Amino acid sequence: MRPCGNHRGALLFAEKEQIALERIIILNQKTATTPFHLQVTKTLADFRREWQDVSQGESLVSLEVSVGLLLSDLVEKLGFDSTEKNMILGSKLDKEIRLHLSDQVQKT
Repeated sequence: MRPCGNHRGALLFAEKEQIALERIIILNQKTATTPFHLQVTKTLADFRREWQDVSQGESLVSLEVSVGLLLSDLVEKLGFDSTEKNMILGSKLDKEIRLHLSDQVQKT
């Protein structure tokens, strides 16, 4: 649950989130997890926090979103290049997403 309107509460929540992430990183380091795994963990946690901000307190479980766009965002956040992105998404979905994003830019 994301705190709203309470600055002190929001700061405490962010501190707890950071502490939890640091604990995960420490535990993973003890089990010889790769740096890539640690980066993915951080990236996914950051991605979830962005979605919590966008949802303005609404439960992420109840949000209706485009799976294709969500996958595309994840691939981008994880730093895959355009060739890897095409392999992950498949050429059809990759093309559909590029067309969708191009249409969105033209509408603005």
